[in-house]
Amino acid sequence: MSSSIKSYSIGNELGRGSFATVYKGEHTSTGSPVAIKSVLRAKLNRKLLENLGSEISILKQMKHPHVVELLDFQETPTHFHLVMEYCSLGDLSFFLKKKKELSETLPLVASLLRRYPSNTRGLHEELVRHFVHQLSAALEFLRQKNLVHRDIKPQNLLLCPPSLSEKDAQEANLYGRWELPILKIADFGFARILPASALAETLCGSPLYMAPEILRYEKYNAKADLWSVGAVTYEMVVGKPPFKANNYVELLKTIEQSNDVIGFGREPPSEDMQDFVRCLLKKNPADRIGFKEYFEHPIIANKQVVGSGEELDRSQLDPRMYISEYIAAEDLPKLDVPEPRELDMLNKPSSHSSSTATVRKNPLLELTSPSPGSSLLLTRKNESLFLESEYVVVEKRQVEVNTLADELAREPEERRPSSERRFSLTYGAPTGAMARALSMASARLLGDKAADKKSARVPESPRVKSPPVPVTATPSVSEREIVETLEEIAAKARSIALLADVKYSQIQDDADNPDMNLPDSVCSAIAEEAMLLYVKTLSLLSLAMDQAGGWWAKNHKDNKMVSSHFNEIIQWTRNAFNESLERAETVKKKVNPQGAGSHTSAEKLIFDRALEMSRDAAMQEISGDFTGCESAYTTSIWMLEALLEDDEDGLNDEDRRIVERFISSITKRLVILREAQGSDA
Repeated sequence: MSSSIKSYSIGNELGRGSFATVYKGEHTSTGSPVAIKSVLRAKLNRKLLENLGSEISILKQMKHPHVVELLDFQETPTHFHLVMEYCSLGDLSFFLKKKKELSETLPLVASLLRRYPSNTRGLHEELVRHFVHQLSAALEFLRQKNLVHRDIKPQNLLLCPPSLSEKDAQEANLYGRWELPILKIADFGFARILPASALAETLCGSPLYMAPEILRYEKYNAKADLWSVGAVTYEMVVGKPPFKANNYVELLKTIEQSNDVIGFGREPPSEDMQDFVRCLLKKNPADRIGFKEYFEHPIIANKQVVGSGEELDRSQLDPRMYISEYIAAEDLPKLDVPEPRELDMLNKPSSHSSSTATVRKNPLLELTSPSPGSSLLLTRKNESLFLESEYVVVEKRQVEVNTLADELAREPEERRPSSERRFSLTYGAPTGAMARALSMASARLLGDKAADKKSARVPESPRVKSPPVPVTATPSVSEREIVETLEEIAAKARSIALLADVKYSQIQDDADNPDMNLPDSVCSAIAEEAMLLYVKTLSLLSLAMDQAGGWWAKNHKDNKMVSSHFNEIIQWTRNAFNESLERAETVKKKVNPQGAGSHTSAEKLIFDRALEMSRDAAMQEISGDFTGCESAYTTSIWMLEALLEDDEDGLNDEDRRIVERFISSITKRLVILREAQGSDA
């Protein structure tokens, strides 16, 4: 990337996220320090572009002393650059964690903590009140604009040095005490305009500070921000978040089991502060105080913060230096940039072994089987694919995909009735295999109300050639049952393959525009995720062939002929398996074992994408744009259904209940959508 953009020079890196890097910059004419948030275009999908566009649009209208200001926005062929107000004291999260180290090197922090000492890992209550007043001022400003931030957390609360004088603070319309640091809300990537009476059905933000109604995928309103304020205030007082868990499921469970009982440890704050936090951390939003009560609470209404009115020690304070530069370089904070998958749900090894599998250790991942009949399916030993460079390879001895498909292709089959559609063998065609599997299987899964009978009509694929058909007969009951089972597994497999294919396309080199290719480290991370998803796809397709093979072995003994549809779904599965295996081998070559280690899993990738698709569909539905909503809802349901597919190392009972709850919620939305469309017809 260039070391400068128009009117600004780009200096040292301040922090980094998955999709943006923030640099310390400087205006070339005035020398004023700025923060430059640079986003690589190639990393952004449609949703992330929307988030970035939303952030830019909102920030352009944000003129408030406690909101980080957008100074400029520039585009280059490779990057978006947001030139932001420079907050040299970093974010509140870093300050809370490093205040002891900072007090040893920066006199400003040392004098602050001497004046406001704390008996806990948190901050002195008067300092907390000061920050809460400033946060509340920004929150009130957002309310006036009908904006919900949706991602209030310590990492998005930035700090600036105090004003030079009380007069300066008054002229800047600052809240709180003039001699104390200034807090500002940042990062509006998830914000949206939400009238007070409106409800939303989207899921975004940081789980540790996220309102439980959002975690439960329920409708929510602006009160969700109040929960986040309560969680941040608690952390400032106590020194840790009110609820901590290893993943999303545990977090929601912990909140629900707390029954609104909030403890403050051995050194509790004042009764007013305890009441303030407890009024905000109500798991039922109806029990949570509203904004009127919030601004009338003594903690907010009483604007007085005890202080001496004397300036803190500003010696050695360089307004151009960033907070991390005052302590050891290895303590550089990692910038928290909104990511599409911030939930930690289901973050565990992805395993697809079976009772007939043999397991052996191998120092290198091998997906080099020339035939799917002896294919190697991967299951990770650890949370990260390359953690400790250990792999477990599972050899499916009885898949024999090509063998079964070839045998069926040679068999005579029962003629298809003229009213029966052909199951397309075109693996990538959305109007072929998956159109049938999703429409027919969805009718069984979701019921008649949710079944789209119009979409069940699929054009016959020109690539399919019918083998000899000597007789006409109706498929047996057992064959209809196995076909339904295979259709459902195919729908699950295809929904995962679509996600893998997106990642596959992202890492294809562009020979004509090599500058647009992703950096090796980014490419490796995406390739790792694609491989996990292809392995999950292969596991599902193997399951389909195992079940088909078992049924075929049992019924072929009686020389029973099969319907053309049974044969077609087997041929589709064979093609899908071969293509997924080939692509898994391709992306495997792009993974750097030494540099990889995303600590993710196929389950987490699938879960996050399913929720993202359903959230996008809900947003489109609310805005009246029904294009693609039905398909997105249905695909997200099948992705979640794929997580429930039994295997030896599958989801635990609690995870299954959470996934089932989301399936039920999304299915209800789909039914309502189809009923609404039916009434409009």
